[in-house]
Amino acid sequence: MFITTSRKAEITEKKFCKYMGLFFSDIKHIPRGETSLKKLFERSAYLGYKQFLLISKNKENLILEVYVLKEDSYFLEKALEIKNLKTKLNLSLSKIKNTALTEKPNIEELFKTKETDNQIRILKTNNNFSFLLEEKETGFSFDLKKVKEL
Repeated sequence: MFITTSRKAEITEKKFCKYMGLFFSDIKHIPRGETSLKKLFERSAYLGYKQFLLISKNKENLILEVYVLKEDSYFLEKALEIKNLKTKLNLSLSKIKNTALTEKPNIEELFKTKETDNQIRILKTNNNFSFLLEEKETGFSFDLKKVKEL
């Protein structure tokens, strides 16, 4: 699936998207630039992706919007508020990039309590998600909270 930002995204939004693409095996970060969402949705549907993720900013918080493909269009399924975002990595980017895709979690593992034996693991504490590489803190973590109004 694709993840992208709004057109006039700030550095925190872009960094979050980049890290999601690094830490998950089934997410590909697409820099937005001048490309319309419609074109990205079309490309995503053409590639057979069932979901599409969009990061935007609402006041002071980041919002993760999850779109789901139904028939031939994407519809907003849920919106999640991202809080307490930490992106100061304790490891080199190359070590994370060089981790095999089979050793990275899928996005579904973020929302399920299933434990895996991947090199990259998600440590879940209440609404906080921290990422571990070979059981060491990576420095990438955030809280997710469902947005009440869509």
